[in-house]
Order: sequence, then C-alpha cells, then structure tokens
Amino acid sequence: MITEKLEELAGDYDAVISVHLSSGISGTYQAVLSAGEMVEGIDVYPYDSELSCMGQGFYVLEAAELSQAGKSPEEIINRLDDIKKTIRAYFMADDLSHLQRGGRLNGAQAIVGSLLQVKPYSILLINNVPFEKIRTRKKH
Repeated sequence: MITEKLEELAGDYDAVISVHLSSGISGTYQAVLSAGEMVEGIDVYPYDSELSCMGQGFYVLEAAELSQAGKSPEEIINRLDDIKKTIRAYFMADDLSHLQRGGRLNGAQAIVGSLLQVKPYSILLINNVPFEKIRTRKKH
C-alpha cells in the first residue's frame, strides 16, 4: 500500500517528505524507508519524529512552509533536525494497569503504586525518562 502511494506521488512530484510516529513505537518509518528504495522516479525522505503526539504536526507545518518557500528536501530535513533538538513531548497516563501492560512498570512497581494510592499522572518524556512524578491531578 505504501509503495502504491509513492508510485502515485511519483507521477506528480520529484520528492516526498513524510513525518512519522517514533520508530521506537511504530514500524511505519522503517516501512516507508524500505518502500522508498523500491520506487523509481521519486526521492523519499521519511522522517522519524521521535514523537507520538501533536508535536508531529509542528514538523509537518514547518516542512510545508519551507517547501512553499522553495527550500530543498535536504534543507527541510536539516531544519526538522534542528527542531528535534529542542522539542519535548510529555504525556500523562490515566491508569497504572495500562503502564504495567505496556511494560513501562513492572508488577512490583504497580503494586507499590496502588498501595500508596499514587495516581498515575506522572509526566513522562517520550524516551521513558521520568520528568516529574505527581501523586494527584490537583498538583497540576
């Protein structure tokens, strides 16, 4: 399906930049990278946003603006890399069970958290490094 879309785009465009979910949580980036090597007539620049949230949208908006300004794909990718150095994404988990099932907490951590009535509103960076642990939502 990705290959078909790239072949379709090759009829109208010389290059495509596609911004994807973090390659750490999705295989789409790698799939587009592989598909791009198979399609003739178009240069494919898949971009690993290293995010899974609205931050990806900022990459897309910046890339579109730069493209309209006549920047090359390489210049656009370089700008996205500059943004990546400073952008941070955070998320709040609503339930300890989801964190345990997803492998972010082991069983002991989940039990202790439940015993202490820790509300799972910890703010986490996308690369799994804790930013701040909060016991209740009120602290926000």
